[in-house]
Amino acid sequence: MRKPNGYGSISELSGNRRKRFMVRKTIGKTVDHETGTVKYNQLIIGFAATKRAAEELLASYNANPYDLTAAKTTFAEVYERMYAYKETKVSESSLKAYQYAFNNCEPLHNRIFADLKLQDLENHINNCDKNYPTLKKIKVLWGVMYEYALKYDIVGKDYSKHIDLTSQKKVQESKPEQDKHFTHEEVKALWTMRDDDFIQSILALIWTGVRIGEFLQLRKSDVNLEEHYFTIPKGKTINAERRVPIADAVYPFFEKWYHDGDYEYLFHTGKSRSDKPVSYDKYLNDFKKLMKHLEWSSYTPHATRHTFNSLLADIDISNTVRAKLMGHAVGNVTETVYTHLDMGTLLDAVNKLECFIE
Repeated sequence: MRKPNGYGSISELSGNRRKRFMVRKTIGKTVDHETGTVKYNQLIIGFAATKRAAEELLASYNANPYDLTAAKTTFAEVYERMYAYKETKVSESSLKAYQYAFNNCEPLHNRIFADLKLQDLENHINNCDKNYPTLKKIKVLWGVMYEYALKYDIVGKDYSKHIDLTSQKKVQESKPEQDKHFTHEEVKALWTMRDDDFIQSILALIWTGVRIGEFLQLRKSDVNLEEHYFTIPKGKTINAERRVPIADAVYPFFEKWYHDGDYEYLFHTGKSRSDKPVSYDKYLNDFKKLMKHLEWSSYTPHATRHTFNSLLADIDISNTVRAKLMGHAVGNVTETVYTHLDMGTLLDAVNKLECFIE
């Protein structure tokens, strides 16, 4: 029986091939107007070992045409397409969260997206050694990527819906409190090593309470040395767009970084490009090496933020001031009182932390 126009064709290839029948379809033509010649654009659907199998492949494709590039689309390529699609549709903070989560999925970057199964995603969650908030960001990213991939026929099933982080949350919440923040003795020990550039960054994190991502993204243009504060332009919560006081104890570190070299970002390694911040992975790797050397291997950079809050509580700084310094909302305090805490009040609070230096 004669096939209808545009149905496709089957060709038998020469030589000793296991799959010698090529299935293809004409998807358009290109006309050379100078020569008057016409070139037909052929789409190769696949190959088959027998003619019958080839006919079935062609019939299957015509019954339900699919994206032939999907079989080769990697995780990273799906991310790039999704990001471009979302770039004008979501907030800048959402885009940064996508980028952060993507950077924490490096083992998946070169995997074929359509080949990933639930077990692959679960293995990554179990082995990536990230805290619960980061795991949540990764799951959100996967959900957005699968939503995009389903829309454009790259995959037929969303495995991200079956990722359960409950056990991860319970494990991290069950960690002993001492695993979550440095002790007074450890803080004092860090101060004895304050001539080390990297330890200076840890002390700056402890004395400001900012998130590690906020610190690494801090530009010199956001720092006001004259008035002893810096500004976090955007953050995780409404109240995270805030001014952060620079305590007298860590002011020399900020002053040194500010005047050290032609770098856009405040903190740098000396080897990083002037227009790029130090990556979280780079900082985390150096942090882990130091903690291992000090035999404090249970800590992560986020422990500095817990330590800041704990030290403030230990010297009886009020909940309202602590919440303002941490960039948190306050449930039972009026917006007016909370918003109008002046920089002098905040500086006085952080300068009281000097009692933990010696």
